[in-house]
Amino acid sequence: MDNNYKSYCEECGLDVRDMAIGDVNNWHTYDDMLKFSNCWNVNVNNCVVVGGKEDCVDMCRGGGYVVQNSEMLIMGKNGITAKCGIDGLRIEGITFNGKGHYSEIEIGMFSKYDKWPFKNAVENIVISDVKRSDGKRVRIWLWNSDKPIIRPNSKVWLIRVPKLIWMAYFLFRQIVVRFYG
Repeated sequence: MDNNYKSYCEECGLDVRDMAIGDVNNWHTYDDMLKFSNCWNVNVNNCVVVGGKEDCVDMCRGGGYVVQNSEMLIMGKNGITAKCGIDGLRIEGITFNGKGHYSEIEIGMFSKYDKWPFKNAVENIVISDVKRSDGKRVRIWLWNSDKPIIRPNSKVWLIRVPKLIWMAYFLFRQIVVRFYG
């Protein structure tokens, strides 16, 4: 089971604003700093989020997510992850800072909640004014998702994971979940 700094489940109209979330000295004790599961109309605004072992912000199911005007201090793997049936995601005004070794944004990765691999896991995505503090391009890994609308003020590198790879991964995950819980 995940150990998250702050978790929200099945909430609507949530406003996480003007906060410092996490601790750079204890980041390794958490999987994700902000975890949203099956939430709707969530706004994360003007926050500094220290990443955990996995993510700064992890969103799974729901929709109407907005992450804006914030800084992500990546300590472990990723900055922002969105997966498992999300309809509506806007990421804007984000600065990624830190030593994350996988990606700044990951969209459409599968989890145990996905039931059908042929429907896009994340749809209706807009990315605007995202950057890295070191001036390099923000890496965006696209698994099973719509291609995001990228506004011109973003310096990004879209990496599309081939369907053959994510489909094999999806089937493997389903077998593991079915037989091993």
